[in-house]
Order: sequence, then C-alpha cells, then structure tokens
Amino acid sequence: MCDLNVVINKETPNSCLAQEPKFYQGINRLVEGLKNYLVAMMCAEKDPIVCHRTIIICRNLRSKDIEIKYILGDGKIENNVDFEHRLLEMSKLPQHDLFRSDKDLIEQAYDFQGEKIVYMRSSYEKDNKNTGDIGHKAGAGRG
Repeated sequence: MCDLNVVINKETPNSCLAQEPKFYQGINRLVEGLKNYLVAMMCAEKDPIVCHRTIIICRNLRSKDIEIKYILGDGKIENNVDFEHRLLEMSKLPQHDLFRSDKDLIEQAYDFQGEKIVYMRSSYEKDNKNTGDIGHKAGAGRG
C-alpha cells in the first residue's frame, strides 16, 4: 500500500498509486461507464506523454481492449498504438528487442515516463514552495 502522506506531497511513484484498491475501483467504474456512455478524461496538458492520467490510467485501460485516443495540443488525434511508439522513442528504448517482448519494452517506457512526471511535479512544488495543489501554473508551464 502507498504511504498517504507521500501521496499528498505528490512524490509517490505511479506504480504505487496503481496498486491502491481505490484506483482499481475507479478503473472498473470507467470500464462500466463505457458500456453505456462515451467517456472522455480531460487534462490541461497539451501532450498526453506528460499527463499522469495517460501514464497511470490509460496504461491500465489499454489491456482491457478499449480504444484510447488522445487529442493533441494542435487538435490532431493520436491513437494509443502511435502514442506508445512515441513513448518508446522518447524513452530511448528500441521499438523491438530480441531479448525483451514488445509488451515489456512498452511497460518499461511507461515506468520511465511515470518517474519523470513524479519528479517534474515534486520539483515544481519544491521550487515554488507550493505544498498544495499544483493547479493551473504547472499545467500551463508544460506542453
């Protein structure tokens, strides 16, 4: 389980948050909602690669045969397969490897990016002496 004091300070690894029972309750709620509704998760980030929703939530939804699409800052639509190729490139990981499966490479890329996002958020807060919600300042500064 995660240390909730660390979660409040936004320094918890994404992998820890994704192990919380409330996280899976939320994932199941989204999956159930998709049976009757079109669902959109919104974020202030111009690029889903720096969005915690993408790195934590969509990472877990992708294994449930759900079509995931992203609206980029320029208005273009990117599907999850193209997003993951871009994530691999950004992470400097190969698209294919003789010794690791494509799935393992993609999971490693999500892990790398998740660590960067946690670091970006906690660094922003420390630099700005902000202990609460990072709100619009952090979202506006990225992308």
